[in-house]
Amino acid sequence: MKNRPTIAFVALGLLLSATPLLRCSETDAESMVTHATSVIMDRSSSGGAVKAALLEILDVSLLILPETDYAGEYKSRIEVAKKEFDRQSLFSDKGHQYLSLAYRLVTAGKK
Repeated sequence: MKNRPTIAFVALGLLLSATPLLRCSETDAESMVTHATSVIMDRSSSGGAVKAALLEILDVSLLILPETDYAGEYKSRIEVAKKEFDRQSLFSDKGHQYLSLAYRLVTAGKK
């Protein structure tokens, strides 16, 4: 299960990269992150619960995304990644590709 922590860290990385530019209610985003983190870190969480928590983190990243020229593209890539992860699994290559592309948008192209 090496991929489970990797996916969690990528999703959290997306979230943290956009955090300085918070534009939604901090308590909403903060409570969602707190909930998702507690589920991910709990060893007794089921695979479905972890998957839902990671999708919740992606939703938070959309909530805190600032109004930029790439916001629409970021949102569409995150939505595709969420659909792939939800429809197939967290190990979907297409989902990982779109998540990686979205990450590059918010980090000015850095891998």
